[in-house]
Amino acid sequence: MAKNIMLMFLSDVKTIKNENKTGRIVSQAKYEGIEDETVTTYTTNESAVRYVLKNIKDNAKLDKIFVFASKLVLTIPINAEDVPIDEVTGEHLTHYQYFKFRLKELKLDVEKLLTEDNGKNKGTVYPYDEMQISGAENQYIAWQSMGQILEMASRIQSYVQEVKKKNSNEEVILHVDCTGGLRNAAMMTVAVMRLMQYQHIVIGKVLYSNYNGKTKRGTVEEVNEIYNLFDLIAGAEEFVRFGSVNAIKNYFENRNIPKSLQDLLNAMDKFAEAIKICRRGEFQEALEELQTAYQNFNVAQQQMPTVKDISSLNYNLMQQLESRIGQEYSFLLQNKSDDYLSIIDWCLDHGYLQQAMTLYTECIPYMLINKDKKIILSNFTKTDLKKKVKKDSMKREPEFFLLNEYSPNGYNNIFNSYKAFVKVLQVCILDIRKNRFDMQVFQQNNSFANWSAKGIIKSDFEEYKQLLDDLQKLKANSNLATNEETILKNLPTLHSFIQLIPKNTFEIKNLDKRIKKMFVSLENANYRAFIRKNANTLIIYYMIINDMLILNSDEEKLLKFMDRYFIIKQERNDSAHARLIPQSNLTNQSSGKSYAEILKEYMKEGIREYSSI
Repeated sequence: MAKNIMLMFLSDVKTIKNENKTGRIVSQAKYEGIEDETVTTYTTNESAVRYVLKNIKDNAKLDKIFVFASKLVLTIPINAEDVPIDEVTGEHLTHYQYFKFRLKELKLDVEKLLTEDNGKNKGTVYPYDEMQISGAENQYIAWQSMGQILEMASRIQSYVQEVKKKNSNEEVILHVDCTGGLRNAAMMTVAVMRLMQYQHIVIGKVLYSNYNGKTKRGTVEEVNEIYNLFDLIAGAEEFVRFGSVNAIKNYFENRNIPKSLQDLLNAMDKFAEAIKICRRGEFQEALEELQTAYQNFNVAQQQMPTVKDISSLNYNLMQQLESRIGQEYSFLLQNKSDDYLSIIDWCLDHGYLQQAMTLYTECIPYMLINKDKKIILSNFTKTDLKKKVKKDSMKREPEFFLLNEYSPNGYNNIFNSYKAFVKVLQVCILDIRKNRFDMQVFQQNNSFANWSAKGIIKSDFEEYKQLLDDLQKLKANSNLATNEETILKNLPTLHSFIQLIPKNTFEIKNLDKRIKKMFVSLENANYRAFIRKNANTLIIYYMIINDMLILNSDEEKLLKFMDRYFIIKQERNDSAHARLIPQSNLTNQSSGKSYAEILKEYMKEGIREYSSI
C-alpha cells in the first residue's frame, strides 16, 4: 500500500466577533464533499485534510503532514474564547497547536503526523521566516525563498528515502493544500511539488479550499488540472529541445480531444521515434506525416470554436503551444522531406549530432547518385554493383555500398603505383640532401602523364612536386628560411606526407635539423597504411579515371568533398560503436573548441561545399 503524505502552508486561524458576547470566537464553515453536511471545520487547512482522508484510494491513512509554519503560526496564541487553554503556558493555544487539536478530533495520530525539530533530527514542521525585507534587498528575499523551498524538499526527500530503505517498491503520494500562507506561498508550494515530481514522487490531490464568507459554506476544489499544465508546457519544451513527446502524450492520455490533435500527437510521436532510430526511409516518412498533421491541425484551428467544452479546451491548450513548436520546426515543416541537407542542418542546429552524422553518412551517397546525379554509373559498374550488392550480408543500399564498400577489379594495382611513386620521391629527397637534386630532371622524367595512367591522383603529384620545390628553395636560399614555417603549415594535407610528419617537428629550432627530420619522415613513410586510410576516395578516383564513374561535377572538388564525407563517416562509426579513440580525426582542426563544436562546424562546411561540386 502506498504512503500518503501532505504538504501545506499552515494558515493562521481566523476569528469573528461573538454575536452574544463581547469577545471573539473561531470562524467556522461547512464544506461540501467532506464526510457529511453536519461536519464543521474551523480552519481551511483542516478542510483539505478531511477531503484527502475521504478521497484517497483504498481508505488509506495519512502518514505524514509537512507544513511551512511561520513564527506567527508557531508562537502567537489565538485570541478567541472557544480556543482551549494550553496547560503548560496557561494561554490559549497557538495557531499551530489549534490545528493539531482539530486533527485529534479526527482520531488521527497527530504526534506521528506532525513532528517538530529537535536537537538531532528535523521534523515535518518547517519554521520558515516570513520577515519582509526592504526593497533594496529584494534579491535576498528571492534567495531566502529558494533556501526555504530546498529545505522543505530536503525534509520530504529524507522521509521518502526512509520509506524506500524499508521497501524499495513502496510508492509515495504527495497531496498538496495550496490554500494558506503568504502571497508567495503558492509559488513556493509549486516549486516543492516540481522538485518532488522530479524525484519520482507521485503528485496526488492538489487542493484549494474555497470559502464563501456570505453563505458560510465552501468547497474543496481539486486543481490538479491547473497544476498539470506545467507538465504539458514542460512536455512541449521537451519535444522542441530533445524530440521526446512522452510528456505531451501522458498529458492528453484518456482525454477527449479532436481528431486533428490526436493525429498531430501521433505524428509527433512517430517523428520522435524516427529521430532516435534515424533510418533515412523512416525519418522521411515520419517527417511527411508530421508536415501533413501540422497542416491539418492549423486548418482545423480556423474552424474550432472558442472554449465551450472539454474537447475544445484541450485543443486550445495545444494551440497555445503549437506556435512555439511550429517556430522551432518550421525549417523542417516548410522543406521537402527529401531535402536531406536541410534536415541535416536542422539536426545540427538542435544538437542532434549523432543523428546528423548518420543522416549525412546515409543520405549523401543517395543524393550524389540518384537525387542530384552528380555521379553517373557506367553500364559495367551498374551490372557489377548489382551482383556485389546482392551478396551483401548487411543489405546496404547500392549507392552507399558503391561509395563505401565497392572494390573494383584491378584496384590493387594502385597500391603498386603509389609504392613506385614513393620510391621516386625518396630518391629525390636523397638527392636534395646531397645537394645534387635537379628539379628539371624530376619534372621531365616524372610528368603527371606518366603517373596518371598508373592511378596517381593529380593533386598528390602536384603537392609533392611543389613540396620538393619549396624545400629545395629553403635549402638553397637562406633568405627564404624565414618563410619555412608558413610554407609548411599551408601545404595541402589531404593526400600528402605532411600528415606523417611527427608533431614535434615544428619545435626543433635549428633549420637544418628540421628539414633533415622531415626528410627522414618522408623516406620512412608507410604510404601503404596511408593509402588504406584514404582508400575510399582513391577507389572513387580509380573508377573515374577508368570510366567506371562519369561525373557531372568538378572532379577535384568532388574528391575533396568525399574526403570530408569519409572522415565524417568514420567519426559516426567510432561514436556509434563507443570506440576508445585517443584522438579524433577532427581534433586538430580547431583549437579551443569542443569536439561537438568542431564536428558541427565541419559538417556545416560540408553542407555548403556540396552545392559547389
